[in-house]
Amino acid sequence: MLAPLQHGESLSAAKAELCIAEADLRHLFAAAAKAWPGEICGLLRGRRIDRRNFVSAALLLPNQAAAGDRFRIDPLALLRAESAATAAGEVIVGVLHSHPGPDLRPSLADQRSAALGYGAGYSWLIVSAPPGHLPQARSWRPLAARPGFGSEAIVVGANTPLPI
Repeated sequence: MLAPLQHGESLSAAKAELCIAEADLRHLFAAAAKAWPGEICGLLRGRRIDRRNFVSAALLLPNQAAAGDRFRIDPLALLRAESAATAAGEVIVGVLHSHPGPDLRPSLADQRSAALGYGAGYSWLIVSAPPGHLPQARSWRPLAARPGFGSEAIVVGANTPLPI
């Protein structure tokens, strides 16, 4: 069963926001539940305005990691997604992946990736849908001044119109 979502609901109170359609979030919950105990991964495509990331598409990509509790996006798939976003007048605004358990804090592996500059300025959307737990999502942004992440609000809507 999926957790009930309220239109326009903000899941945390931070200055940065990730705006995503309810249907995209539900699709990610279903994919995470199906892949459990492995992790799903992918990219968020859309537009960035100030500290708000508007998602037009949540792109699931094959997880290239050898360990099931990690994720690795194929660099060629990343380049293709960036090219497709550019052709559509958009950008990659985030990285998405799941955690097999209910802890939605960035892992040490996530922190190492961010420290290397992977996804700098991106939203890091982490979803979880383990058996016996309601699906959850949290989003994070890498901190510019020091290693680590800061929480950002997730704004869920019936659809997420992109600003022109």
